[in-house]
Amino acid sequence: MKALTFSCHFPLGKLVTLFLALFVAPPVLAAETLRYAVVSCDNLALLRDDLSDAPADFFVAGQKPVASDGSPRKVHFVGTVSLEGKPQVELGGRLFAPDLGVSERAPYVHLTVKKLTGISPPAFTVNVDLMLMHQRYSSKAGARYTGSSRVPARANAWQEVISWSDGFHSIWQYYTPAEAQTPTEPNTDDKMVPIYRLDVRLGQLSDEALDKLPRYDPEHRRLIAELGRWRESFSTHVSPDVPFQFANSFFDLKKIASDEGHEMSGLNRITGSIEEDPSHFILKLQYQPPAPRKQDLQVRTLGIEMGTDGWFYQRIENPPRAENFVEGTWCDTTWGEKSLGVHCMNVAAYRLTKVSPAPEGNPPRP
Repeated sequence: MKALTFSCHFPLGKLVTLFLALFVAPPVLAAETLRYAVVSCDNLALLRDDLSDAPADFFVAGQKPVASDGSPRKVHFVGTVSLEGKPQVELGGRLFAPDLGVSERAPYVHLTVKKLTGISPPAFTVNVDLMLMHQRYSSKAGARYTGSSRVPARANAWQEVISWSDGFHSIWQYYTPAEAQTPTEPNTDDKMVPIYRLDVRLGQLSDEALDKLPRYDPEHRRLIAELGRWRESFSTHVSPDVPFQFANSFFDLKKIASDEGHEMSGLNRITGSIEEDPSHFILKLQYQPPAPRKQDLQVRTLGIEMGTDGWFYQRIENPPRAENFVEGTWCDTTWGEKSLGVHCMNVAAYRLTKVSPAPEGNPPRP
């Protein structure tokens, strides 16, 4: 009786190699990505604190999470983009904002992100264009928020990019480095490019309060700055000798289509830079307030010598009226009640807070 034999035409060595390739294959490494979110809230300081250790999936578009103080938050957009070695990427889309009402044109956000090279720590320059168009108070009203911010690339953490109106609209970034990236040698502080968060607020105080401001202690100045009565407020990231800008504008969609200068009539724009001296900073700003007509546009020069962390104030001489001249929008009245008289922006408040590298003894914060 013949013994049974098994004949295999596939070489044993190749079979073992195939088995190892299928079952012992190396895992796919995660790519370098950036995640962005557009958020509205009532308490920006609290949101900053909540995000100090939040995970990447903390935000979900369309959600209305409640803050720890009970105030509402709204997540209008969340999106992720892969860097893949690209020097610049773009991201954006329609906002999830049904509460804004029905509009012929959908609200959207567009971000252009450029990774900076040759500096430490790594950072991104983020240009933001946020457009809202809705029927909240007018059948065809619009608002636009723009800005440019340098954001440090703190790995696996949410970081604030820019905000308007004390968090009424804010942009956040979450950077995930590639798993294959090898950590670089840590640099000493003197080799690192510092990044600060700059808060700017414009509004009105009584003449009596303005006269007393220099004598108020830091805590009293902080309490004034945190009052919810400022006409305009902005927050962005800055580095010494790096220009920055932020703006908002309000307009009528019926007019903007036929009048190129119409959007300018409701525009608040600030451009500037900071210079670092051994003992202080020099903040230089150019402020363009709204004007009823293109020929009425003017630019105010603002600025101050200041330190970090505390609030510093500047009295604005010959102040512009705190009025939005665009008819048909929800911002066509002066700040405060008209019955109280003519209002104007006669004071600016500024604060610089070091973000990266973190102040000695403090952990990095968004």
